[in-house]
Amino acid sequence: TLEAAQIIAKDPSNWYGTFTIDKGTSSGIQVNQPVVSANRELIGKIYRVGTTWAEVITIYDTENSVGSTIKRCKAMGVVEGDANLRQSGTCRMNYIARDADIREGDFVESSGLGGVYPAGILIGKITSVGEDASTMSKYAVVQPSANIEKIGEIFVITNSETFVAKDGEEAKRQPTERKDDEDETDTEDKSSDKGKNSEEDDESEPTA
Repeated sequence: TLEAAQIIAKDPSNWYGTFTIDKGTSSGIQVNQPVVSANRELIGKIYRVGTTWAEVITIYDTENSVGSTIKRCKAMGVVEGDANLRQSGTCRMNYIARDADIREGDFVESSGLGGVYPAGILIGKITSVGEDASTMSKYAVVQPSANIEKIGEIFVITNSETFVAKDGEEAKRQPTERKDDEDETDTEDKSSDKGKNSEEDDESEPTA
């Protein structure tokens, strides 16, 4: 299920790492819900919410990460914001197997791992590939498909179980392993500190 919303505030000084929308808990918006463009391209997720507004952390932000897969060869990795790359409007896909057959021009989409983003959401296209000696793996620079700098309307995925990817395939979140006695709240995404922010129910909008 998609809930349309308008962007009402941006912070260009933050290289579009966050922005504010005009929908909140009164419209079913909750922390950690994924955010996509009209073409169902990944933008980010909700990380703070009030009654009539919410703030989005985009895939450019260094504290955001997305379990990802390269569509052509099925190689897995994690797309993360990079302080240096986001100034050029790109992200970095890390922890790719060294023997993975990845190429410039390959498309990257969400894998569904991590419990936040459903599988099959288009993230972007690989523009370059390199070796990461510190992790003994490959990395790729990814150009996001969504034009986050200029976008004005976004869509919040309020029900990931019924979300359908652009190619028509049902996109579902992969189940995460947990102990039998683990509380349900522990399955919340732990990929970033911002994802842990609690809901703010007051109707006042955040200060600039």
